Amino acid sequence: MIYSYMSEIDDRARQLMKMVSIKELNQSGDNKERDRWKNLRREGSALRVTTDELERLRELFPQYEDWLWKGSRGIDLSKGQVSPEYETADKKLHGRSGE
Repeated sequence: MIYSYMSEIDDRARQLMKMVSIKELNQSGDNKERDRWKNLRREGSALRVTTDELERLRELFPQYEDWLWKGSRGIDLSKGQVSPEYETADKKLHGRSGE
């Protein structure tokens, strides 16, 4: 059960990693860290996402923090917490209405 839960968090973290550049992820500029981010983003990577990496994603995407940890249960518009899918759909909706 715990493994499944962590696997889901890993999947959501990797989804966020693909939304930004390696340069944005690698705030230290360290080559070793850059290579780790690249390997984490690679499809089918067996590497596990660490708490340091989850923290970096939280810094980059504060609006996705609850979604990252809880999945769809973490969406709470009153707190500004959304998912990437929700945000994309909302942008498309507003784009069609001319806003």
